This record gives sequence, structure tokens and C-alpha cells, in this order.
Amino acid sequence: MKKVWIILLMLASAQPCYSQFNIGIKGGATFSSIVYDAKPFQQNPADTEIKPGIMGGITFQYLDEKRAGLQFEVLYIQKGFNTKFDSATNSQYERSIDYISLPFLMHVSFGKKSFNISLLLGPYGSYAIHSSEVLTDGSQKIRRSYKFDPEIDNRFEFGLLGGIGLRNAFSFGIIEIQATLSFTFTSLYRWNAVNKDPEMDRFFELPEVAQSQVYQLSIAYYYPF
Repeated sequence: MKKVWIILLMLASAQPCYSQFNIGIKGGATFSSIVYDAKPFQQNPADTEIKPGIMGGITFQYLDEKRAGLQFEVLYIQKGFNTKFDSATNSQYERSIDYISLPFLMHVSFGKKSFNISLLLGPYGSYAIHSSEVLTDGSQKIRRSYKFDPEIDNRFEFGLLGGIGLRNAFSFGIIEIQATLSFTFTSLYRWNAVNKDPEMDRFFELPEVAQSQVYQLSIAYYYPF
């Protein structure tokens, strides 16, 4: 057994150590919208606006000697959408959804030793922890907390995220600015879901397909180990 440990230590010491582990914090803004199948709607939406929000959390990077590696994040992200059904009567529906999101990304960087351009791509999973909605019909506006219904809502979502970043290494750590786009494969509502609660009237039947897409602009600080 002692000989085995000696051999393992010799092999480990013979391998060049080029890997780097970074831990950091990041924060920024989100700009989200929704893509849906409009066929079930009683009215065709006149316009869908981008809804701003915030995001932030902790992030981890593991990079090898070729500056390629993995990035894992635990984030709080605000998403949502604002759909106008009739601009003349100001009939619209707005919803905000707060998620805990776990992206698992491939991270590749290239450039000079201190300044690099990075590319990001990978899947993510999220879980909705809170939601609110605003219903507007003419001069009447109703704001309320959204009640999740297990027969209607998909609180879990799964999607793909990709983006680009600019990173620079300083004596005190690494600063990276990232711009990303994510698209959800799962639908916001369950297939064939029906709005059964008259108090939760949303002016329309629930669409079978409602997928969110989110632009993120963030800045992160990493401390290398």
C-alpha cells in the first residue's frame, strides 16, 4: 500500500499544474420577453414588450492550461413579460417571475495573458420562487401576487445559455463583463392547462407554448486560487 501511495505522489508531482480555480460574485440586468403560441388566445396580442429586471449571485470557474474549462453559477434572476392586447383600450397583462437559476457552462477564453475574450455556452435549470402580475383594462389596474397552481404552472424550467465576455486580470483579481442570451425549452404553463380560478382571470386562455428568452448584461469579480 505504501508503494502505491509513493507512485501516485510521483505521478502527481510529474504533471505540470496549469489549472486555475476562480470564485466570484456577479450582478447585472435582465431584459426578458416570451415566445408563445397565440392560437389559443381569445385576442391576438398587439405588442409584446421587453421587461427589465435584475440578477446576481455567485459563480465558479475551473480553467485548464489552454484557458478552457467550466463555469458553474448560482443566481437569482428576475424574468417576465408584458403583453398588450389592445393599444386603444390599454388592455394588457404583465407578469414578473423570480427564479433561482443554476447554469453549467463551457468557458473558453483567448487573447493576451491579462486581457481575454471569453465564450460561454451550456444548459441551465431554474426554479420559480415567486411571481406577481398586473392586469390592466382601460383605466382599471390590478396588482397582485401570483398563486402557483401545480396543475397549470411549470415552476421548473430548462434551457440553453450562450454569450461572450471581456475579462482582464489585475493584481487584486479578475474583472469580467458578460453579455448572454438564454432560451427556455420548457413551457411556462403545462400543456392543455385551463384557468380554473375565476379570481385569476387573465383576459385569455392559457397558451400551450410559452417560452421565455432573456438577455443578460452582467459584471463579475473573480478571486483566483
